[in-house]
Amino acid sequence: MPAALTVDGLSVDFDGFKAVNDALGHDAGDELLKLAGKRMEGRLRHTDTLARLGGDEFVVVLEEIANADDAARIVKSIVEQLSTAFQLTSGKEVRIGASAGISLFPANGNDAETLIRNADAALYQAKAAGRGTWRYYGLDS
Repeated sequence: MPAALTVDGLSVDFDGFKAVNDALGHDAGDELLKLAGKRMEGRLRHTDTLARLGGDEFVVVLEEIANADDAARIVKSIVEQLSTAFQLTSGKEVRIGASAGISLFPANGNDAETLIRNADAALYQAKAAGRGTWRYYGLDS
C-alpha cells in the first residue's frame, strides 16, 4: 500500500470574479462566493477541508491522497465545476473560471504556512499560463 500524501497547500482563485463583483455589486459577489464554495465543497470528501482566505481565494486541504495525480484529478474537477454558469437569485447568469496551485507535503514544506505560500506561488504560475488551469509548486515553471 502506498504511503499517504497530505496536500495541505491547494490554493484556488477565481478567474473573472472581480468583473462580476464590479458589474453586479458586492451582494452578487457575496452570493457568487457562497455558490462557488458549495460547488467546491460538493467535490470534496469528508476528510478534506475548504477555507476562504479572503476575497476570492480559497485553500483546500486534502487528507490521505495516495499520489500527486489524485490531487490533480480533484483540482481538475473543481476547475471544471467552477467554469459552469452560476444562476444568481437576481436571475442573472454569471460565469467565472478558476486557477489553482498545488503544494505537496512534505516535498514542498513541512508546515501549513510554507505549504500555503508555495501553493500560492504555483497558483500565480497557473494564472500566468492563461488561467483555467493548475500548476504544481516546483514542477512547473
